[in-house]
Amino acid sequence: MRKKLLVFVLCFTLILPFVVSCNQQAEETETTDTSTDTSVVTQAELGEPNLRVLSFNVRMDLNPVSGGLLTGAAKNRIQAVREQILSYEPDVFGLQEDVNLWVDNINISNNSYSVYRPDVRMTVETDEYCSIYVRKGMVVKDSGWKWITSNATRDAVALTYAELTDGDGKYDMDIAELLNLGIINDATLKTRYVDSADNKNYGYTLAARLMNYVVLEVEGKTVIYVNTHFQHRGYDNKEYTAHPLYMLRYYERCAQYDMVKDEIEELKKTYADAHVIISGDFNDRSTSDFFKYVEKDFLDSMKIAKKGSKLEHSWNAAFKVDKQGQGYTYEHENAVSSRIDFCIVSESLRDRVAFYQVGSVKWTLALAEGTATQNVNVYPSDHLPVIVDFCIG
Repeated sequence: MRKKLLVFVLCFTLILPFVVSCNQQAEETETTDTSTDTSVVTQAELGEPNLRVLSFNVRMDLNPVSGGLLTGAAKNRIQAVREQILSYEPDVFGLQEDVNLWVDNINISNNSYSVYRPDVRMTVETDEYCSIYVRKGMVVKDSGWKWITSNATRDAVALTYAELTDGDGKYDMDIAELLNLGIINDATLKTRYVDSADNKNYGYTLAARLMNYVVLEVEGKTVIYVNTHFQHRGYDNKEYTAHPLYMLRYYERCAQYDMVKDEIEELKKTYADAHVIISGDFNDRSTSDFFKYVEKDFLDSMKIAKKGSKLEHSWNAAFKVDKQGQGYTYEHENAVSSRIDFCIVSESLRDRVAFYQVGSVKWTLALAEGTATQNVNVYPSDHLPVIVDFCIG
């Protein structure tokens, strides 16, 4: 009996460390799993947001009269855009379709914001600045801009004729389809397209676009903010395959996005740990193949925001260019009809998007500039601003 007891004690002594080790490993695994399960940061844990980003396509057509002077209606719309932006008190905001007349007239107070935009005068109809405004007092570590085209100039677009016809499996189009679009070389990628079947003018086939960026320091963290405007999609919501022009423009958006992504990767060689925020008019819906392509790399801030507003769509189809956004009734069912303006973010910001909202549909001017009219209801643009609050830190 004593011999058996001795053997049991010896075995227990040998086994005990192994049992303890297993228990410790189990506890560590359990702790790790629990940590993973509770990794989603709550708003209370994040604290107060410390970076507000706004993105707004301000609609380029200002309907000037002869001599480039603006009509009273156009002045009203500029005032409405300015007042709406400032009412949200953004820390940084990016504009799209801000052509020369916008830049000359928007008049965002220099006492409040510093502006970062291309240092060349835009002279072509489709050119825009994609200006970025940064609140005074914020630390801007770097800034710059770049044409997202095949030769980094406004004279080209992102795609080339050779790339479209090389049959490598990426951006491939049939030569006959391109010919029907009037495309036989790189130069013709930028000509106007009029469909002979319906005599419909679809505007420039493709247009040169650019990206603008600033590198900010927020609470000791680095943030790369990019503002851009991707290739126009078309005049309806048909599938890409419905017309070769739609497929071509889809490919162009993808190529432009690839160039933006490449430029960000270059920036991250200097700012390795930087958060990344990209906002702008993407000219395609959140359910599109293009946006799915984008979401392989970045997160949709609307989907991951801790809180958000009920209004989701950002494109206002009710906007009338000839009336400069005023003098007609808003009807929701045929107006704000799709979400094509986005704010996408790097994985590092997954738990740091505090709030997402789309700005108000119309704006009431207390006193219309250049007129004696009180309380003019103005639709600032055919787009609505997108506003996102971040907790950087």
